[in-house]
Amino acid sequence: MTAFDTAWDLVKMPFHGTDIESAEQIMMEGLMPQEDAMLVVDGETKLGDFSFASDDMWEAETYAKDRGHDSWDHINEGAIIHISPDFKPFLKIGSHSIYNKPIPPEFLKLIYSTIRGDLK
Repeated sequence: MTAFDTAWDLVKMPFHGTDIESAEQIMMEGLMPQEDAMLVVDGETKLGDFSFASDDMWEAETYAKDRGHDSWDHINEGAIIHISPDFKPFLKIGSHSIYNKPIPPEFLKLIYSTIRGDLK
């Protein structure tokens, strides 16, 4: 794989923002759908087991930063996980991918931490 191929993959993949502690667990066990997550499709609210990702890395970073602040006195580092386009979403709504199955670790890559700010 060339440097261009790697860069192109980074641009087109969906991103999942979370805190670093959860990211470490996700990288070992896979990204599991959140139980009883709420999804709104065409104005209809659905409850189910879903995980979410965005094509916009900066949107995922914002979510990661929010997840990284779990209380006023504790700041946990946020993280962004890249999801391979080889793992297809259950549903795509605009720039958002919704998954209803666990995403195995081989389809995931931890690429960013909100405190260190480094791409991996």
